[in-house]
Amino acid sequence: MTLTTLEKVTFTALSIGILLGLGLIVIQVRAYGARNQGVLAEIATIQALTPRTPLAKEEHAAEDDRDSHDKLNINHATLQDLEMLPGMGKTMAQRILDFRKEKGEIKDLNELISLKGMTKKKYAALRRFLTAKGGREGGLGAGKKLNLNFASLEEIEKLPGVGKTLARRIVDVRNQRGGYHTLEDLQDVPGLTAAKLQKFVDLIEVR
Repeated sequence: MTLTTLEKVTFTALSIGILLGLGLIVIQVRAYGARNQGVLAEIATIQALTPRTPLAKEEHAAEDDRDSHDKLNINHATLQDLEMLPGMGKTMAQRILDFRKEKGEIKDLNELISLKGMTKKKYAALRRFLTAKGGREGGLGAGKKLNLNFASLEEIEKLPGVGKTLARRIVDVRNQRGGYHTLEDLQDVPGLTAAKLQKFVDLIEVR
């Protein structure tokens, strides 16, 4: 079969068109491949910068015996002792007592992290006032002064010139602030004038 000149020209044009099309396809495939390689490289960079360990509860350092002598020993604390701690409340205090009864003894405060309702903020506050090693048993500090950060409502009421209403305000402000840091913090207690504070300032401390 002999092709005419027109057929030859048409066939040649089609062949060239097909080759050009294949060439364009190859070029596009290579371009997409290069682009994908760039994306993969970016993903690998991000993965390298991202921690691969799963999220977990924050671990806290074990207690230091050297810093526990003024803290309340959680294994000897009563419900009232725990309830009066800043930010504690009766419900959490009772959960701690139930947990202690089940365990027999709390050897490290880190064990409290598993309790229902124990937030990071609340746990950090409790570590300031509680210990599982050494410490003390009552509302009073190591000296003769009353530590307002550990004192019960009844103990504060007995201070000269305080009474039940003012004692409740002192406890409320203590809970709101997460504890007293200095005696100057007592200025935030409504109704506690300088004259009233002067009556018992030598009988109290905050630690």
